[in-house]
Parts: sequence; structure tokens; C-alpha cells
Amino acid sequence: MRYEGEVCPYCGNPFVEGDDVVVCPECATPHHRACWFAHGHCANEDKHGTGFVWQKSTAPEPEQAEPQNDDRNEQSLDIVCPDCGKVSPNGTLRCPDCGALLVPFVMGEPPIARFREGFDPNQEFYGMKTGDIALYCRTGGASYIGKCRKRELGQKVTFNWAAFFFSPFWFFYRKLYKPGAILLGVYLALMLAVTPFASTIDSIRQQTAAIYQEALGENEEISTQQQEQIVQKISALYQQNRKELALFLAFSLTRLLGLSLFSGFTADAFYLKKMKKDIATVRENNTDERAVQTILFRKGGVSLLGGCGSYLACQAVFYLFDYLNQ
Repeated sequence: MRYEGEVCPYCGNPFVEGDDVVVCPECATPHHRACWFAHGHCANEDKHGTGFVWQKSTAPEPEQAEPQNDDRNEQSLDIVCPDCGKVSPNGTLRCPDCGALLVPFVMGEPPIARFREGFDPNQEFYGMKTGDIALYCRTGGASYIGKCRKRELGQKVTFNWAAFFFSPFWFFYRKLYKPGAILLGVYLALMLAVTPFASTIDSIRQQTAAIYQEALGENEEISTQQQEQIVQKISALYQQNRKELALFLAFSLTRLLGLSLFSGFTADAFYLKKMKKDIATVRENNTDERAVQTILFRKGGVSLLGGCGSYLACQAVFYLFDYLNQ
């Protein structure tokens, strides 16, 4: 007979596999061998002679093990690291690979549910559960839940200030790689189009400074006549380079305002479309709720590597362009 899970009547500790167990020859009560020799008799000695026979407690039926999936990153019921994707047992505080702080699942609910009192993960907006939205976004979940609510109420366009100020790198940060690559290409084209005019702008600045220096000479003040001459010379200088200045201004405004405004007005549409598609796909292909949460937690979120990497790649292109044109 196996005694794992039963309790030693002397020490109160459950028997585990490998324990040295001694059974009373009269009532069949199991003891640890050390406990038996420490007390010298059966713990139920007072019941001997009454017909008492120790009975094994009724153990719950073992749960059927769920079929294992080779892809532990997608089907594991444990915690997935938001930074490196490492799967760790539920309850692990920090990722053993990268050291990132892990958010445990509690009672099968999304991580945000344990921090927001009154949060209803089953409420639906724009065809998605708020729990799925919060789990997928991980950062800024409350904001995107609000935007989904606005869309359901009929407001089709929302503005994203982060995408406005950090376009096109924000798209890579939010794992929107396809629109991000297109916008990065446009951004690079506009920046490279402005680069040839940089030398012209520097030349105009130097010549303007030289005009002032020549007019000032050794005097501390500039007369009215000299001021008029300065204005005429600078006007002539800008007139000579008006084409280059106009092109520089046009490309710069297109890059700074046109691309940024386009990103600000379209970023949420791109992101919500991707989020809705990913959540629907995950739920169609998985029936276990914890597996759904694990996959959404890994699939969504943000990518610092994508955001910073796209910016560094952009700078590398600029340096290479300058080097080749020297």
C-alpha cells in the first residue's frame, strides 16, 4: 500500500515518496520509522482491543493531465516574460533569463484585474472583451479601452499623440511593423531629400554673419544707413537661394507636420485593427482561457527593441549617406 499524502499521527507531516514507513501490526496505523522509535509504541495504542483498524483517507481522483503541446511558449499555462518570452512557473517573481518582473495570473483573470478594483474583464467594446484589450496592450490598456468605447459609440477617428511626436518609430514600438516600415521609408526619403540643402543653409548662415561683422567693423553701433545696406545684402542673398530654401522648407514641413499628423490620425486605426484580428484569431484557435491569456500576453505588448532599433537604423542611414557624399 502507498501512503503518500497520508499524515503521520505523531509529527503531523504527510508521507512523501521515499519515506521509511512503519505500520502498526495490530491496527495498521502508519508512522515514520523515526517517530515510531522515538515514542516506542503506536499512536493509536489506546484503541487497540476495540476492533479499531486504520483506514486510508479517501483521496480525490487524480485530474487527467492535459495533452502536452510542443510549443510551450504558446500553450503553456504559466507566466510568459513580457521582455524575452521565457516561460516560467506561475508564482515566479522575476524571469530567470533576463530578470524582468513577472505579473502572475490570479484566478484565471488578466493581470490588470488584480490591480483595478471593479474592473470587468468580460465587458465588450468594439467586438473585444476589455480583459483581452488590457492583456494585449499591457501598457496603456485603459486608454485603448476608452478608444474602443468611443468607436462603438460612433467616433471613428481618434488622435494618438505618441504616434504624432515619435512617428514612425512608435509603430515599431507597438509591433505594427508593416505600416511602420512604409512610414519609415517615407521619413527616410524626406530626410535624405533635405540633406543636400544642409550645406546651402549653413552657407547662408555664415554669409549672413559675415555681412553683420563687415558692417559692424570696429564700431559698437550700426548706423541707419548700414542697417539698410545689411537688409539689402541679406535680401539679395536669400533671393539668390530662394529655390533651395523653398525646397528645404517644403520637405521639412512635410516631414515634421505632414507625416506626424498622418501618423497621429491613423495610428489608432492601425493598432485597433491589428488587435482585433489577433484577439479573434487566438480565441478561434484556443478554448482554454489560460492558454488564451498566455498567448495574448506574449503576442501583444510593446517592443522597446523595435522602437529603439528603428531609430538607430535610421540614424545609421543618415551617417552612411553623409559619408558617401563627402
